[in-house]
Amino acid sequence: MRKTTITILSFTVLFIFIFVGYMLRNNSMNYYETWKINWGISISKPTESKVIFESPPSFHGDGESYYVLDYDEKQFKEIKDAAFWHPLNVESIDPLKERISSFKDSVIAIYPNEKEKYEKLFWANPIELEERGFYCYKKKDDGSYCIVILNVELQRVYMMEWTQ
Repeated sequence: MRKTTITILSFTVLFIFIFVGYMLRNNSMNYYETWKINWGISISKPTESKVIFESPPSFHGDGESYYVLDYDEKQFKEIKDAAFWHPLNVESIDPLKERISSFKDSVIAIYPNEKEKYEKLFWANPIELEERGFYCYKKKDDGSYCIVILNVELQRVYMMEWTQ
C-alpha cells in the first residue's frame, strides 16, 4: 500500500513539473513570437523589450496591448528588410497618427476608472514617428487590428494590438 502511494505521488509531482514547464514555455512565447501566427508579422526576439501594458488573459482571447522592442544593429537590419513594412512619408504619417490616437482613446474608454494610469503610460512611452521609418497596419474582419511602427534611428519597434 505504501509503495503504491509513493508511486502515485511521484507520478503526480512529475506531471505537475511537466505541466508547469509546458505552461512556462508557452507563456515565454508570448508577444513577438505569436505575432507571426496572429498577424503574419515575423519579428525576432528583441535585445530589450518593454511591456507598456497588456490586458489580462480573457476567455475569448480578446484584449489590448502595447509593447516597445529594442534591437541591436544586426537584428535590426533583418527586421528592417522584412516584406510587410510600408514606408512612413508625408501621406502616411497623419492617418497613422489618427490610428494611434484612436487606439489610445479606445484603451482609455475601456478602463475609464484607470484613465490617468493609461494616459501616463502613453505619455511616458511615446511613439516616435519619423519620415524615414516604416509601419505596418493590419485589420481583421472581426475588428481586431495591429499597428506596428519601426523607428530606424532608435532601432525600435512599437507594437499596439487590439484583439476582438
